[in-house]
Amino acid sequence: MVRSAVLTGFVTYAFIVGATPATFSDGDQNAANQFSAAYWAPRHVGMVGVSSCASGPTDVVTVSASVTVGDTLIVRMITRDGNTSNPTAFDSKGNLYQRDAYADANKIDYAIFSARVVTALVAGDTITVTHAGNTKASFVRVDEFAGIASATRVYATNALTGTGTSSSVAAQAPSGHAIAIAGIGFKDAATPTKPQGWTILNSETTSCKGALTSIAGYLVTSATGTATFASAWSGSRDFATAIVVYRGA
Repeated sequence: MVRSAVLTGFVTYAFIVGATPATFSDGDQNAANQFSAAYWAPRHVGMVGVSSCASGPTDVVTVSASVTVGDTLIVRMITRDGNTSNPTAFDSKGNLYQRDAYADANKIDYAIFSARVVTALVAGDTITVTHAGNTKASFVRVDEFAGIASATRVYATNALTGTGTSSSVAAQAPSGHAIAIAGIGFKDAATPTKPQGWTILNSETTSCKGALTSIAGYLVTSATGTATFASAWSGSRDFATAIVVYRGA
């Protein structure tokens, strides 16, 4: 058996030729470094695609790159003036989507869906969200995340609607690794403030037959507490906001 080592800075990498690669299960742990396979934190893989300004009762997102089996797709839908009552999501490969949060108002609607990827998606596949067909503006974005639990992935959820110059939505986080995903949508064009500590997924205004502004982000947590997504903007506006906390794998 041949052993070799490469010294780079303060880290030594050892390679054992002919050795069998190690595998880990959820119960494996190394007492020296406290590594545990059960505690990989959820992470954002990337944006899958976007759709906006639907002319009918659906927004269709075209997948831009392959999506890995075992990852989780998060779909966010925001509509203006459509009075959507029961939005749904599905894709061209038959993966099952569930609606995890829904803020339903007369002027603004906000929904968050999730799907565990059982059948891989490739570039050119589609993800469709149904909503009211008479919207003045719509925006749908799909993101891929790794490290989210496969079963009972939703730990907590909350959704609110209202009118004003700011909004705040909160949900409890568990003691283990988790990820909170949240967003706000409001009428017309304005610049929302960014919630402190959150990684922003998007902050933009969509102009169709009317303007719709949205901001969204995610927050990785590892201890019990409250995840709060708060933003403010100029001028009183109708808004809808939602948050979902997903358990880590």
